[in-house]
Amino acid sequence: MGVVLPRSILPAIADSRWLRLSLFFLLYGSQGMMVGLFWFAVPGWLAANGASAADVGMAVSAASLPWSLKFLNGSLVDRYAYLPMGRRRAWLILGQASAVLGLAVLAFLNPLVSDLALLSGAAFLLNTFINFQDVATDGLAIDLVPEQERPRANGLMFGGQALGVAGATSLGGILLAEYGMRAAALACGGYTLFVLVLVLASREHRGERLLPWTQGEATAAAVTARAETWGYLIKTLFAAISQRQFLLLVLAGFLIGSGTGVALSIMPLLATQHAGMSQASYGALSGTSNLVAAFLGLLVFGVVTEMLGPLRMHRLGTALKVLAALSLLLAQPLWVSEWPITLFVMFLMSSRVLTNVSGVSLAMGMCSPAVAATQITLFGTMPNLGVTLASQLLGPVDRLGGHPGLVGLMLGFWLLGLGIVMLLRQPAPSGRGWIDELAPAEALP
Repeated sequence: MGVVLPRSILPAIADSRWLRLSLFFLLYGSQGMMVGLFWFAVPGWLAANGASAADVGMAVSAASLPWSLKFLNGSLVDRYAYLPMGRRRAWLILGQASAVLGLAVLAFLNPLVSDLALLSGAAFLLNTFINFQDVATDGLAIDLVPEQERPRANGLMFGGQALGVAGATSLGGILLAEYGMRAAALACGGYTLFVLVLVLASREHRGERLLPWTQGEATAAAVTARAETWGYLIKTLFAAISQRQFLLLVLAGFLIGSGTGVALSIMPLLATQHAGMSQASYGALSGTSNLVAAFLGLLVFGVVTEMLGPLRMHRLGTALKVLAALSLLLAQPLWVSEWPITLFVMFLMSSRVLTNVSGVSLAMGMCSPAVAATQITLFGTMPNLGVTLASQLLGPVDRLGGHPGLVGLMLGFWLLGLGIVMLLRQPAPSGRGWIDELAPAEALP
């Protein structure tokens, strides 16, 4: 008989709303902390200490590459599981524990600005580790969060991520500047370890094992939902992503992300070259806007989306983007003033969280349990792909139409996205109030 640890004082995640919401908030905060440290704080540290643009770009590229490979992580999380501990929890523990260990090693090595290869390697590995946690968290949310609770959960998740980014960017930047990498890595590692302890102390369902050597058994739901072979996984995934509603939502996400990519590129230009803002002032505006967006996600967007329904909120959020872009285009004579730029940047960051909360809530309702981690990851990568591809259009459009042409391009992408969102299936009232969920997908073969 295996060694039996004391019973967990925490309820099962499936049985406790407060534990689910708290754990997802903290897990997404861990993801945001890794992004804030390696996407923002470390590049700023490098730049402030004389690193070249190529060196900074190398570090950012190493940190961002794992987020473009999440589809592979998702397929592994769906295909393999240690079911006595639940479908996702072993992957959560592996990803979170690897991140703790990686940050501890980074603190021990304490690389300097000149150790670019080591910093880039650490950025790649640590973001890879946290990506396994990310896709496992999304899969767990689809498995365990009731439909009516998904908007609230997504509001907390994206709000927690934004707070993690903001915290690691600001605190990590200060620690790097004053004490070096060791202090920044230890600070991030302390939070990551705290979240790991909570995951270790929580079961997905009652009766499962806390750890491999403790007592417990797989639930019938976990055994039924698993993808037993790669062939089954691929067949089920193809059937799931071929649904008309899912394809429309993916296309809308791509178009909305394309418009956001243009906006993120054009707003610094409008702020510095038209309104006369300094780079530091625009940076402060971006940071404040992200912080406001985080609190709106935590306190407002999830609650309102839960009340009105994710489809209504997705339509509303996309329509507001169109109106904001049109207003900015018509207000071209006012670009010499700071206030229209400030208002649009504040709106841009908040609307990103709103469409993320509502869009992911919709996508969760379309995911097949057997391939949930892969399918939701596929949806989540489309806005990022839109950002990447739209950036290739900026040069030609700028040469043809200047900055007004770029604002028009942003408006065009969002207008097309709104048209696709309006084609999504009209929701019907459920017994729990007007919860705008898509009709259940057809049974998969």
